[in-house]
Amino acid sequence: MAPPPPPPSPPPASPADLALVNSLSQSALPQRARVPRSSSRLKSEHEQTQMQQNQPADVVDVCEENVVTAASISRKRRLPDGLQEERDDDDDDDDDDNNNKLFLFASPQSIAAFEYLDHPADVQLHTWGNTVEDMLASLGAAMVNYMVPLSTIEETETKHVEIAGAHDMHTFVFTFLDELLFLFHGDGFVAKRVGFARGASVVPPDATTTNGNSSAPWPAVRLAVRGERFEPTRHGGHGTEVKAITYSAMAIHDHGAETAATNRRWEAFVIVDI
Repeated sequence: MAPPPPPPSPPPASPADLALVNSLSQSALPQRARVPRSSSRLKSEHEQTQMQQNQPADVVDVCEENVVTAASISRKRRLPDGLQEERDDDDDDDDDDNNNKLFLFASPQSIAAFEYLDHPADVQLHTWGNTVEDMLASLGAAMVNYMVPLSTIEETETKHVEIAGAHDMHTFVFTFLDELLFLFHGDGFVAKRVGFARGASVVPPDATTTNGNSSAPWPAVRLAVRGERFEPTRHGGHGTEVKAITYSAMAIHDHGAETAATNRRWEAFVIVDI
């Protein structure tokens, strides 16, 4: 049986029919204007592409270095204690060199010149030294040692402090000890040795008195404090906490140059609240 013949092809559209279809399409579908891209936009994108392709290698290195530095800071906390302390020691070498030039630190023998005297409720610090700076350094060491044994403190960090607003030795001593106490309670930093700015004097030459209100405030004195972060396990836990410095029965004595040979020209008695 023969297959059926294919259907006849439709007749071609006449020119009039094509014109009618085109007119209907243009009226039914609105045309959206195509806005050409501006030459300035093309130029800016082109320049941006060129900048990305031609960016110097050192610029990329700087950016990567910033990222690595930020990451290394967060990773440093997870490093073994020995490695972290070694890095800290390396960083502090330059600081120690600068501090030795700018500040005069008390010797280990000087900071050991203190004792604790009995008191009904608190504790009285008794310190002495051949200079006022030695006396103050041993006074700070005495207070810290009452909370954390000095023998357990390493000098791995340096803090800088300014004592300002003093009018006499009483206010200077109070502010000095209060700053060291704030470093411990506020920053978790235990101080071991204190250095005073070279060429500066704690007691100004024109001071009218050392144990009473002077006629004018004393100049500010800059200090460098060496010590480290407090770690309870390594520092033997918390000792007796010093809560505050007091003016109660505070006494500062300058016995005169004739007593220099005894290493007790300057002497201090300070009661701290525990």
